[in-house]
Amino acid sequence: MWKRVAAVVALTTLAVTVQASPVMAGATGLSTDGLAAAAREARSLDPADGVVRVQAAVADADVAQPVGRHVCYQAYVQGLGWDEVRCDTQIAGTIGEGQMMEAIAIGVSPEVGSVCYQAHIQRLGWDDVRCNTQIAGLVGEGYGLDGLAIGVQLGGVCYQAHLQGSGWEEVRCNTQIAGTTNEATPLEAIAIGVF
Repeated sequence: MWKRVAAVVALTTLAVTVQASPVMAGATGLSTDGLAAAAREARSLDPADGVVRVQAAVADADVAQPVGRHVCYQAYVQGLGWDEVRCDTQIAGTIGEGQMMEAIAIGVSPEVGSVCYQAHIQRLGWDDVRCNTQIAGLVGEGYGLDGLAIGVQLGGVCYQAHLQGSGWEEVRCNTQIAGTTNEATPLEAIAIGVF
């Protein structure tokens, strides 16, 4: 079971992290049902591009700051491919370029335990739950991620999505849905932090 933390504490913690982060500084307009599993067999996995890089980034974050909780993630962006690996509230994806996120892989340091996430794929519905650097979404298939829910085993996780055409959403935490589930408004970018 994922450990749940009071939403007020989670939002306060991420707000402090976001304000302290030069990447998130100056971002304006930062501002939703149960998760249903939808089976999909077709996956386009390239370990050299996605999963392995996220695992390596988490290991690098642990070396740089050996005592701490870290989350690293990599977005697959329409027309651009795999974005660089981002960690600890850095922005993955693009903002205002009309390039939707098609997939994401997320990994965490041992202090966080494990991370699981579920993506809502445009016109297709909920993808299966993915955990620990597995790829959620469809790589290179032209289907954007509309929504994303994330949970961690130890502590909490908060995340903020930038939606195409509407900007930054409110911060979501601990399996809340970031984005939409049937409005054809894909995610362009996301920032994720653990506490």
